[in-house]
Amino acid sequence: MESRQSFQGYGSKNGEGHFMVVGGMKKLYLLTGANGHLGHTIRNYLSGDVREWIHHKDDRWPNAYVGDVCDKKALEPFFDREGYDEVVLIHCAAKISIATKPDPSVWETNVWGTQNVLELAKKHHITKMIYIGSVHAMQEKAGIMTEPLIFDPHLVVGQYAKSKAEAIRHVLASDLRVVVLLPSGIIGPGDVLGQNHMVQVIHQMMKRKWPITVSGGYDFVDVRDVALAVLQAEKKGRDHAVYIVNGHEISMADLTRFITHKEPKVISAKWLERIAPMIEHLYPNMSPYALYTLQSPSQFSHHKATVDLGYQPRLWQETIQDMEMIKDGFDW
Repeated sequence: MESRQSFQGYGSKNGEGHFMVVGGMKKLYLLTGANGHLGHTIRNYLSGDVREWIHHKDDRWPNAYVGDVCDKKALEPFFDREGYDEVVLIHCAAKISIATKPDPSVWETNVWGTQNVLELAKKHHITKMIYIGSVHAMQEKAGIMTEPLIFDPHLVVGQYAKSKAEAIRHVLASDLRVVVLLPSGIIGPGDVLGQNHMVQVIHQMMKRKWPITVSGGYDFVDVRDVALAVLQAEKKGRDHAVYIVNGHEISMADLTRFITHKEPKVISAKWLERIAPMIEHLYPNMSPYALYTLQSPSQFSHHKATVDLGYQPRLWQETIQDMEMIKDGFDW
């Protein structure tokens, strides 16, 4: 019998992952993108019946459903709710790109794939859906940014941001019970597939003790805090509410200093942005879009998530220390 859970000790290192069973109906969690950085982390916090969806077959997820979210027919069995009173969908599957070259699969996965998921969720009467968006889907502005009233792909920069803005529009227009979370730049342990660009940069710093960095910075959030926010959004999130779940604004200089224990040499990101198109094939994590992001406004407020969900991000220094201790990123 699946049991409804309530989180105890939210946001504290010692309390995370401890749940109290309060009873409930037989429940199933549907988790797309289950082997991604965030999806894998969410899975570690879920108990009871969880059905996972991944894009490519992986022996580490032997029981997962495998396929492309753009293939609606392939998705159909994943949504079968027979035998369950309550079904919660957590839609993490997404295609992220910081590359300059246009990639049609970004829009196809993030927009068309999300449309497929929404249609099947409605068809199978899913109880509630938690959609993972991104702060990049918000129009940039000076000052502290809060949850916007509209999402418009024409008002944001980059193919990933545009696709996420469009997908959020579809999610919020649905008549399902939905909650949208907008994480900032996700870092932390558990990047099993090694596809998180910023995590790659941090690991390179740790391995090579680079005392060289670029100017600028961004708001980065621990993947575990976002995962915990997902659990709270299921229980406490208001229908059709949007919540920013950010962490802390960190300069690349401070990050490098903390990791290498050396005073870094800082190179202008604006200068690098001019030559980035010529070296992007050699250093894909240093694409023009990545360098642009490090100079873009990144002051976000998670006040709404704190009030409604009890959200409290941990210190970024704790995140980096945990990344140093956990090298393989699979079990933590």
